[in-house]
Amino acid sequence: MEISKQLLFSVFCICLIGLVSASGLVIENTTQLDIIKNFETDRVITLNITNEEGFDFYDIQFNKYLESDLFNLSSGESKEVDFTITQDIDISEEIKLYGYYETTLSPSNDVYYVNINYPNGFDVCDMNLIAGDTINWYNNATGNIKLRNAETGESFADIEAGSNYTETFTEAINFNYYSTRLGMQFGNVCNINVMPTSGLVHDTDYDTKINFNLEIEYEETTMQVEVPTTDYSLEYNEEFDSFLI
Repeated sequence: MEISKQLLFSVFCICLIGLVSASGLVIENTTQLDIIKNFETDRVITLNITNEEGFDFYDIQFNKYLESDLFNLSSGESKEVDFTITQDIDISEEIKLYGYYETTLSPSNDVYYVNINYPNGFDVCDMNLIAGDTINWYNNATGNIKLRNAETGESFADIEAGSNYTETFTEAINFNYYSTRLGMQFGNVCNINVMPTSGLVHDTDYDTKINFNLEIEYEETTMQVEVPTTDYSLEYNEEFDSFLI
């Protein structure tokens, strides 16, 4: 009976260990940033960033809006970092914090299949690939569908209804893209991240995403209107040819 209890306890401990997992880069106590900024005045905020992985991260940065010098974090290290906001427009958008780690990956030469349905878009959205992997997009919609780079707006594929488009990614690249039909975007904006087989690698599974809401406040504008006045004096039965204002 005692042996059974010890065995059960050991299995229980193993299960608990299996449930503990790291979370990549973590912004402490922050899932959403609500920032008020004065027009034409930079705003600086401080965030506490922690590396919860068992390896070091390098060149850590936000993908947009929050600017700072690139910084590194050793495994388990936390650091307070100042970020500058320079934008002067209201923003409500999801942004991400990411970094690179050093590793060696074995080429898999896998093929991934993505179905495109209208109006929902891609059935597989964000994808992590290794250089040498291939994506096969199939157009399940009626009519032609174009795939466009979200940063440049340029089309990199034109797929007829019932047809497919295949591309093999031989080099590291990261970009967002979306689909259009009859010139109109539909579905989500998705991300393709192709990792190199060696060196510094960016894996989106270790990124941290937060909601960024920026509100711009403007100084009150005071307008002063001056109306010129002219005094006129008229005697009884006296006439003026005209009044000038």
